[in-house]
Amino acid sequence: MSLHFTHVFFPGRRVVFVDTDEVPAEESRVGDLVQNEIEASLVQHLVKAMVKGGVEESQVGVISPYRQQIKILSQLLESHHGIEILTADRSQGRDKDCVIISMV
Repeated sequence: MSLHFTHVFFPGRRVVFVDTDEVPAEESRVGDLVQNEIEASLVQHLVKAMVKGGVEESQVGVISPYRQQIKILSQLLESHHGIEILTADRSQGRDKDCVIISMV
């Protein structure tokens, strides 16, 4: 994977969109459930970089509208116990400094 995230971590940026159109990351289905393993891996790398850069795990939230994507993200990030990985509905009322949204 040759996607570089250096522009994502500029301190003055409040919102950053990462365009992954050039990344060969096809969606797949497990029954009726949608997932994207490559995108989940990209989220994992972002989370690790944030934590390594000093962001507290409790201040990172990962949101996806798809339950199957939540399942994959939870597996990939299982060693980061403080990070909440939730559907959009369940994330209501949470207050996080850094939120990553996986749209699959």
